[in-house]
Parts: sequence; C-alpha cells; structure tokens
Amino acid sequence: MDDQEYLRYTDFILKKEHLNEEWITVLNDNDYRKDGLLYQTHIVSVLVRNKLEFIEKVLSKYTWDFFWEYMGRLFNDESGSANIDRDHIILKNGMELETIIFRKDFSDNSYEIGWHFKKFFTLSYDSKKENYIDPQNNVVVQFITPNIIKIRLDYLRKYLKNRDMMLVRGHQHFRHVTKPIMKILGKAIEEFSIDDQTRKFSITIVPNREKPEYTFSGLLGKDIILP
Repeated sequence: MDDQEYLRYTDFILKKEHLNEEWITVLNDNDYRKDGLLYQTHIVSVLVRNKLEFIEKVLSKYTWDFFWEYMGRLFNDESGSANIDRDHIILKNGMELETIIFRKDFSDNSYEIGWHFKKFFTLSYDSKKENYIDPQNNVVVQFITPNIIKIRLDYLRKYLKNRDMMLVRGHQHFRHVTKPIMKILGKAIEEFSIDDQTRKFSITIVPNREKPEYTFSGLLGKDIILP
C-alpha cells in the first residue's frame, strides 16, 4: 500500500470489518505520538433501536449523535436536548440509544462491556484466558485489553436480534505520512466520502499545520451492525 492509499484509508474501507470479521471491535481508544504527530484510532459503540427511520438518521450525517464520557455515560451533541440517565438516552429527534461500554477506572483508559450483555449470555470470567467466556462451550466471547474490546460477531448479532437493536460505531482516525503529498499532487486539500447502506465516512487529506512537509489525513463517520 503506497502513501496515498494509506492516507485515503483504502485498507480500512476495503476490509469492511463491520460486515466480514469473526470479531467486531466495539471499542478502540488508541492514540500515540511519533515525531510530534498524533496518530489516533478511536471507535466508540452504542446500541440504537433497530428501526428503518433510525438507520436513516444515523447514516444521514458523518458527525456523531453522541460522544464518550466517563463511565459510559451518553450525552447528546446538542446540549440540553435529551433525557439522560446512566444507560439510556432519547435524543430530541426520537432516536433511542443505550450504552454498551463502560469505563472501569477513572485513572486509566480501561473499559468493560455492560452488564446486560454479559447477563444475557451468562458469561463468566476466565482468569486463565483473562477474558469472558460462554460457560456452556468454553468459547471466548469478549476479547478485552485495557483500551480495545472485541466481541464475537455471532454472539453480538444474537444479542441484537433479541433486543431488536443495532450497533452503531463512531469512528475518528488520524494518520500522517512524512511527505508533502498534497504538494506533490498539486492540491491544497483532498476530500471525499464513503456512503452506502451500512456506513458513512468523510475523509480529509491536507498538509500538516505544524509540519507542512508532512501530510495529515482524518476520517470521521459511523457504521452500523444489524442483527
């Protein structure tokens, strides 16, 4: 993969993880700095009632209808326009959201799947495997590290079907290359979108503000996993 394909997230777009993978990432809270540049992979998930009107609302814009706060609390992106409690939120447009991820500790970025998912499958913690398993078949259902959580897609779909929900994942990713790609291409900016039945992404490629000899790329958007 060359630098232009890397900046255009060609690998991420073609992979279609939300449709094709055995494991689905429901949380990724990773960022790091290299040469003074911020690289970021952020995925945050919520549950939304599985209705056609809500699917259309979710995929009507790139920006999130929610953002992440401590302890998994959900807030609307327009202050004061939603009814809020710990697990559940109703936006002013009528869309119903529920949390599925919670922050375990305020002191670091460690997260956990909500109790309702674990209770549905009566999952138990296996200290040897350091993950939650289905005690009926000893299968690992959740793969958890301090800042990444993955769920087996077959279990997730079963849960979504039973709850009549869909999973909505918000994405925000930053990439850089140490070349003035836009100057080479003779452009000041490159913008394009990915818009289909299960995802909506906006990608922007520009020279880095602080280091114009480098090139920055950002992806913002959402995808959905249906039952």
